[in-house]
Amino acid sequence: MFWINDLWIRLIIQIHDVTASYPIIYYYLSKDIKPWNTLLMIFEIIKTLVILQVGLTAGLLFIFSFAVNPGLAKLNEEEYYRAMKFINQVILSPMFFLVFIGPVLTMPMLTYMTKNDSNMFILTLFSTILYLLGVVLITSLKNVPLNNKLEKLSSQDFN
Repeated sequence: MFWINDLWIRLIIQIHDVTASYPIIYYYLSKDIKPWNTLLMIFEIIKTLVILQVGLTAGLLFIFSFAVNPGLAKLNEEEYYRAMKFINQVILSPMFFLVFIGPVLTMPMLTYMTKNDSNMFILTLFSTILYLLGVVLITSLKNVPLNNKLEKLSSQDFN
């Protein structure tokens, strides 16, 4: 019977630690809302998705900037054209869109869910705006038009 009491004490301590770490959870607990554990689970899933999606996007952009582009720069124009054309065909996949466009949906959701925690809200709002402007907008306005121009070229244009 002692181990059951010990288990309950550990559970209460863990719940207290979680509510101290996340004021949003404490807010829901203090309102006596029954599905607080469901909200916590949704919050954690969205937070994990955002971390994975943004981390993978950052890794992709880092590798492309510091490995792929410098490597392609050593090719002549026709080889560069062919390589970029293949990269553009391969990268447009459902997984890429899930990772790259996913934060456009999940980051605002996470920002909304942190509205009761002023510090976390400011950080998530700033990171959401930074991602939308610094990654999605620049890619949409600069890189996509360049890729579209590249797609319209033919290998005869380099002879």
